[in-house]
Amino acid sequence: MKFVIGYSVQQMKQVKVGIEASSAEEALAKAKMMFDNGKHWDESAECMLLQEEFAQCEVTPRALEFTLSEELGDNDYPLPHSSVRAMEKDATARAVVEQLVEAYRRSSETGEPVSANDIDAAYWLALECQL
Repeated sequence: MKFVIGYSVQQMKQVKVGIEASSAEEALAKAKMMFDNGKHWDESAECMLLQEEFAQCEVTPRALEFTLSEELGDNDYPLPHSSVRAMEKDATARAVVEQLVEAYRRSSETGEPVSANDIDAAYWLALECQL
């Protein structure tokens, strides 16, 4: 079965992940264990990031609490929240810039013109995420 587990950090950050488990209790335990081990962003079949955004509100410090947001049975996870898509676009944009900077660095070191292949690779990477 699939479950959507949510948690908030001091009411400032809302995160939801998709987790496959045999019960809601097991899904909650897996989410807590992954969080404790720093594995909650791994974006694997075991833990799909569905939402990550910061709230615009006053915070009242409180303990971290995991909650069951949805029980999906064997249905697919919902599409990731726009916050996740924005993070993916940001990561792709950074990769494009890094590729271009590296191409121009190599060009400056060798005195050769920037390779058309390097420009094409960055272009196609940008298109992948519709930048």
